[in-house]
Amino acid sequence: MATLKVTIAGKEFSLTVDESTHNEVLAAVELINQKIQQHQHQFKVDVKDALAMCALEFATHNGQLQKVALEWEQAQTEIDTLHTTLQSAESI
Repeated sequence: MATLKVTIAGKEFSLTVDESTHNEVLAAVELINQKIQQHQHQFKVDVKDALAMCALEFATHNGQLQKVALEWEQAQTEIDTLHTTLQSAESI
């Protein structure tokens, strides 16, 4: 574990992260700060509103990713079933 200091929306946070996720956390912080600036510029809102918009955007994307992951898992199950059926048919 490593301690990492990051700044989000001008506020510093001290985080304890697994060393294997260090770069991913830094990339996430950079993305959050970029999105905050984008929302502030585009919609002329304060930091608090921009953060709320970021949270909504990230939550929406997370929901979409979960849906895709579930669809992929279902497709993989169907492929495995077909593979088993083909193997059974070949042995007849």
